Amino acid sequence: MYERNQPVNRAGFAIIAAILILIILSALGIFAGAMLSTDIHSVTDSVRADEAFYLAEAGIPFYIANQLKHDSDWSDNTAEITKNFGGGQFSVTPLSSTSNSITLQSSGSIPVFGADIKRVIKYTMQATGPQYEPFFYALYGGGGPQLGKGELIISSIGGDIDGDIYLKDNATIVSSPGLNLNGVLSEYEASADIPAIDWSYWLATADYIYTGKKYFSKTTLNGIYLVEGDVVLDEVTVNGTVISTNDIICQGGENFVVTPEAGHPGFIAEGDIQIIAGNQAHFTINGPIYGQDNIIISSGTNLTINGSMVFGARCTITSISSIDINLSEHPIAVGFIGEKMRRITSGGFDEL
Repeated sequence: MYERNQPVNRAGFAIIAAILILIILSALGIFAGAMLSTDIHSVTDSVRADEAFYLAEAGIPFYIANQLKHDSDWSDNTAEITKNFGGGQFSVTPLSSTSNSITLQSSGSIPVFGADIKRVIKYTMQATGPQYEPFFYALYGGGGPQLGKGELIISSIGGDIDGDIYLKDNATIVSSPGLNLNGVLSEYEASADIPAIDWSYWLATADYIYTGKKYFSKTTLNGIYLVEGDVVLDEVTVNGTVISTNDIICQGGENFVVTPEAGHPGFIAEGDIQIIAGNQAHFTINGPIYGQDNIIISSGTNLTINGSMVFGARCTITSISSIDINLSEHPIAVGFIGEKMRRITSGGFDEL
């Protein structure tokens, strides 16, 4: 006899299978959650590490502004600065220093999941001696004894301006497609303030002093000329500095060259500096020029200024076919009254 097969309880198998599937899915979920958590931590750590590096970088300009910019001797600078900033903190410490160079260590840290992520850089700088800030720029305008507006107007010129421009007011540049500005243009800078002329210094150092309007034509001037009145220069060579209690007017001529001695501007005018060149004129000024009121340059063929143009009210440059303003290294530390600062250059940084 054959026994009749008993019915299989399939519902029990289904329950067991469902439980196994749930266990597997739960394990996969836990694994995926762990992996996701690890990825989140990894991404967070990477982002926070970048933020810590930026904090370390931010510490350098902060230290320069607060400890170095106006310090005439860095050799005794041992101050450490720590500041909370941007959700973290930076700390800057001098490692070594001389009078004109310093190496800083800056660390930035960001709190993450109960711990700090830290990045550390080492930064080396050199500096010139203290000098008047406006002469760091190709063009600088505004402020001074007359509370000048500091406006720049350029029209119908070609050529290059190599260096930064810093203005209390604005710059208007029209009809000058051939002009290249190779620097940063900063407008509406309330801090722009040209220094005043130190007349006691120039009276003591002048080689020649004249009273009343003075006219020089087709000649060579050697030394420092101080004129208590207007000065008119026509096709001259100046090896030194011309100073006027009013206006300096330069006009015409095939060749016009001004080369001041180191540490002095080529022109200093309590009023305006006017350069009115002829169609064939070649003007070269190998140093800064300072016009307490205005600098006016017009109608010329070739004009080269190897130095700063510093003015109080307005600088107007029009109808020059080729102009070349180069911010060459020509520090000015005497002859004016105003705040001095150091020009700082970087020797580069390394991450520690």
